[in-house]
Amino acid sequence: MASSHSGASLPVLYREALALLKKFDDGEVNTRDQGFAESLSSLIAQFKECLVLIESHSIFSSNEEVDDVATAHLKYVQSSKSLH
Repeated sequence: MASSHSGASLPVLYREALALLKKFDDGEVNTRDQGFAESLSSLIAQFKECLVLIESHSIFSSNEEVDDVATAHLKYVQSSKSLH
């Protein structure tokens, strides 16, 4: 998947995606604006890229118990589950 974020680390990309999501949540992105579809597509692409990085770095594995997941990686659980 080509992206303007290619090469960004997972923490940086995730932080940027959350910042854009917050704009949606806070109503800063108006559904009637001409750029809405582009902003939404960008948000989806950022989270999909996060998912690719999560999977490529094997952040989570199917044989892990909850206690085995690193605390620092818990924030990525939402991305991992939401986009599958």
